[in-house]
Amino acid sequence: MDLPYAVTYKKRKHNKKYEYSNNNIDRSNHTYLDFLSYLHETPTQNVWQLDFLGSMKTDSKNILTFMLPIVHFTLLDIIDQPNSKKVVQFFDDLERAIGTEAFMDLIPVILTDRDPCFNDIEGICFSKITGEERCKLFFCDPYVSNQKPHVENMNKQLRKFFQKHRSIDHHTKNTVRKHNITLLNTPIKSLDGYTPKDAFIAVYGEDLFHKFFGIVKDERK
Repeated sequence: MDLPYAVTYKKRKHNKKYEYSNNNIDRSNHTYLDFLSYLHETPTQNVWQLDFLGSMKTDSKNILTFMLPIVHFTLLDIIDQPNSKKVVQFFDDLERAIGTEAFMDLIPVILTDRDPCFNDIEGICFSKITGEERCKLFFCDPYVSNQKPHVENMNKQLRKFFQKHRSIDHHTKNTVRKHNITLLNTPIKSLDGYTPKDAFIAVYGEDLFHKFFGIVKDERK
């Protein structure tokens, strides 16, 4: 139930590597080893995983996947012409919706890959409201996607709604929100048959759930 695509996996060929064009970004204190060190010092922290689903080169839109593995909670957003500014706006919207204190408590650590859209470390990590640090951001090593396996698996599951090699440009905020609701209301075996929505509300409360989920609405300019 948790790995519906496992039976279709074939041995991967590693003869082609995906290369991002932002290797000159200074990620000092934000590497995967820094992440492991930070978790050793603060092992009780929530760790969110962040990624883009991936779309056709001709598409103008992409799906942002933001996941808290401990409760299988996933927040999806579709972003037109995604860039680092719009990713920062996504987190600014979250902070305004749930409040700075709740943001710092719920989202202390984010782990992602080296996509250029995630390269504004200061913009993501620091609050526009208080000017203080609101979260920690760490990057996986190049070509090691299994360092964030939960969001990678979720992206596989999302292919039920957003098929590979097909355009997603016709999708809207509303259709993405509907698919997100379907995911959150799907019982998970590792949650003893409860849904991710049930688990999130049990831990963090229903009010925070609705505020958190409510940010997927208006387009970001």
